Amino acid sequence: MTRPKLRPCPACQTLNKASIKTCTVCYGTLSTKTKIIKKAATLDSKWRQGVVRNRNVNRIIDSARIAVLKLEVLGFKPILFYGHRDKKSPNKWVADVMTHFAASSVTKAILDKMRRVYEVLLTQASTNMPPPQTSSLKKEGPQKKKRKQWVAANVTFRRSSSLTRYLEEE
Repeated sequence: MTRPKLRPCPACQTLNKASIKTCTVCYGTLSTKTKIIKKAATLDSKWRQGVVRNRNVNRIIDSARIAVLKLEVLGFKPILFYGHRDKKSPNKWVADVMTHFAASSVTKAILDKMRRVYEVLLTQASTNMPPPQTSSLKKEGPQKKKRKQWVAANVTFRRSSSLTRYLEEE
């Protein structure tokens, strides 16, 4: 039996399977293609100023929407979150989501919660605030365990969810 091929992440040097495209620890790209690296190097503040000056921001967003549709056709299940600063309040972020899911009450509720959590994440990342503190619930009996919750942007997540495990690892 052959051993799985591993390659190190360029950012954190963690060994990852060669078949995946994103590091499992730092979520950085594992791509070593020179064409992509050269293209990423050209995306600087000068490029940004040109896009904003020529009013091409919506063209970039449309390209992202087409990329999400292409991934769906290829069999992937993409969800793309992007955010921008609120025009009325410079400390607040507004997030939007692009996905392939059909609109239903369940998917809309879940995606709305994910969008709000992403807004909180953007706000915290921009102000370099520590993650929200956990609070424990009162014990209601000897057989019940304490449950910790994250409360952020009027959204409560139980400790058992994968989001809180991810937030606790950081």
